Amino acid sequence: MKTSLNIILFLLFTQFMAMGQGQDLPDLMIMPTDLWFNQNDYTITIDNEGTQRMYPDYVKACQNNDELEEVTTTIQSYFQERGYNTQTLLGSINEIDEELAQMNIKQSKATGDGVRQTPEDLLNQTVSSDILLKISWKIEKKGPFLYLNSFTMNAIDTYSKKAFASEIFAGGTKAQNTAMLITEAVNQTVTNLLGKIQDHFSDIKSNGREIEVKFFVWDGTDFDFDNECGSAGDKYRYVIDDWLLNNTVNEVYELDKNTGSQLSYKDVRIPYEKERNGRMRKFRLLDFGRSIEGFLEQQCALKGQVNFYEKGIGEIWVYLGE
Repeated sequence: MKTSLNIILFLLFTQFMAMGQGQDLPDLMIMPTDLWFNQNDYTITIDNEGTQRMYPDYVKACQNNDELEEVTTTIQSYFQERGYNTQTLLGSINEIDEELAQMNIKQSKATGDGVRQTPEDLLNQTVSSDILLKISWKIEKKGPFLYLNSFTMNAIDTYSKKAFASEIFAGGTKAQNTAMLITEAVNQTVTNLLGKIQDHFSDIKSNGREIEVKFFVWDGTDFDFDNECGSAGDKYRYVIDDWLLNNTVNEVYELDKNTGSQLSYKDVRIPYEKERNGRMRKFRLLDFGRSIEGFLEQQCALKGQVNFYEKGIGEIWVYLGE
C-alpha cells in the first residue's frame, strides 16, 4: 500500500514539474511561409522607401482560404497541448489589419520617405512572439480522400529573422479531412523540431536576443559621427561603440557599417529579461531604445535631439541631430 502511494505521489510530482517547466517554453507564432503566399497568389505590392516590393497579403489569405484556418489551428492545438503559448495569423489578423490601415494613413501624410514598416514588421511587432513557426503544405483532393503531397515546418527567430531549424514531411498520406492529414505530418516531423526550438530558446535566455541597431543623422544637418560628443572629449562613433560594449550580453555585437552619417550594428545581443520594479520582466526593444536615447541625451548634451524608432520587433533606428 505504501509503495503504491509513493508511486502515485511520484507521478503527481513529475506531472507538476512538467507543468512548471511550461513557463520556460517560448511563445510561438504559427503562420504560412512566404512561398505559400506566393504560390496561392496572396501578395500585395508596396512602395517601401522608393522601391516597389511584393509582400504577403495576410488579410486576403485569411479572408479567402478556409484551409489556412484548419491547418494552423490543428498545429496550434498540438503545441498548446504541450504547454506552449501560441498565436496564429488568423487569430491576430484584426490587430494586423488595423496596423496596416494606420501605416497607409502615415504613408499618405509622409514627405516621400516611403514606408518605414513592412507588413511582416507590423505582424511581428503586434504578436511579439519569440519564434515564428512558418509552414507550407500542399493538399490535393482525389475522390473521397485528401492527399498531403508535401509539408514543411521552419523555425525562425522572430527578432533576428534567422531560420535555425527545418523539418520536411515527404507526404504521400491520405485521410478524409485536413486535420487528420496535418496531425499525421506533425507527429512524424515535430520531435526533432521541438528539441531545436528548446535549444534555441535556452540560448536566447542565456546569451540574449539578437537584434540590429542603426544610427543615422537627419538629412540637411551638419551633424557627423566624427564630431565630438559633448564633454566626453571623444567622437560619437567611439562613445556609441563603448556604450554597446557595456550594455550587450557578453559584449556581443558587430559593426556592419561605419560612415560619417551612419553606424550599423548587427548580431547585437540584448538581455532576454531584466529586473524592473523588483520583478524580472522581458527586456523589450523599446527598453533598449530608451536606454540609448537617455544616454546620448545626457552624455553628449543632445536633449531633444535623439529619436529612436522600432522597425518591426528586431531592429531599432536611432536618429541624431536637429
